Amino acid sequence: MSQARKSLKSLTHAFLIESMGYCEATGVFMRKVSAGRGRAGQSAGHHDKTSGYVVVGLNGTRYLAHRLAWFYVHGEWPEKQIDHRDGCRANNAIENLRPASQAQNNQNQRAGQGKRAGKQIGVYLIRDSGRWKAQIGIAGRRIHLGHFGTEAEAAKAYMDAKVRLHPFQTIIAGVTP
Repeated sequence: MSQARKSLKSLTHAFLIESMGYCEATGVFMRKVSAGRGRAGQSAGHHDKTSGYVVVGLNGTRYLAHRLAWFYVHGEWPEKQIDHRDGCRANNAIENLRPASQAQNNQNQRAGQGKRAGKQIGVYLIRDSGRWKAQIGIAGRRIHLGHFGTEAEAAKAYMDAKVRLHPFQTIIAGVTP
């Protein structure tokens, strides 16, 4: 068993409740007791600039705040990944968190991936032609949506397909699964 898994199993719900307070509306953890540099009454955690997640130190171990929030509220560690509905990794309000598989979590991505990705998700520049390619992933397959003259046209094709094919996404205004 990995060290990270051992530390998850060793943190009890009772110890977490004794050590920290958690505001479900804001997603902020507050220290109930002083430990290390953290003082009772102070907010706990910091924003990790590399990952975008909030990380909370407790008893010498670092925890992702969204997973810790789930454990705090539900009394058990999430078996799956935890998705941030609004796509903001720093928003750990309990209403913004939901269990998700890897495939579901991928449906809620907000930014393009890779070197050739445009600003819009699912849109890539074809350097040779200067045209934009739109594609979407579903059930482990990539579906080609076409080539377009502008990034905006490719992005529209992607978003139209996303509405039809990604029921877990919350990117498009008014869609809340």
